Amino acid sequence: MMVITITRGTIHDYDIIPILFDQAGEDSIEVNKQFFLNENNIMLIAWKECVPCGFLYGYLLESVHRRMPQLFLYSIDVFAEHQNKGVGSRLVESFINLAKEKNCSEVFVITNDHNVIAKKLYEGTGGQRDMLDEIMYIYPLV
Repeated sequence: MMVITITRGTIHDYDIIPILFDQAGEDSIEVNKQFFLNENNIMLIAWKECVPCGFLYGYLLESVHRRMPQLFLYSIDVFAEHQNKGVGSRLVESFINLAKEKNCSEVFVITNDHNVIAKKLYEGTGGQRDMLDEIMYIYPLV
């Protein structure tokens, strides 16, 4: 059985962040150090011994009309050689536990109906589909 450790990413993980995104198949990135200076920005890294095997990041959101904050899971990636071994589930469960520690009312994540792998992960970790007809619009500014 694979032992997975989950840590919270900090500014001290600055050097590994581009490697994580590269492993996830993302283009070369420039790390935004400001992300780690805000306690409401959260990155979790999954490790097998000293080797990273996945990560997620999200945001603690305060609301003008809710007493309790929400935790938004923005993105999750598990590296190919570690998929289907419980890494994604451990990351999501750790994120949910962090939400409980921060007294959040809920954790939410947005995905596409055709993303079968993501839906299996979220449903397998207790996620409940909220609406069938959601549409997201963006306003590009750059």
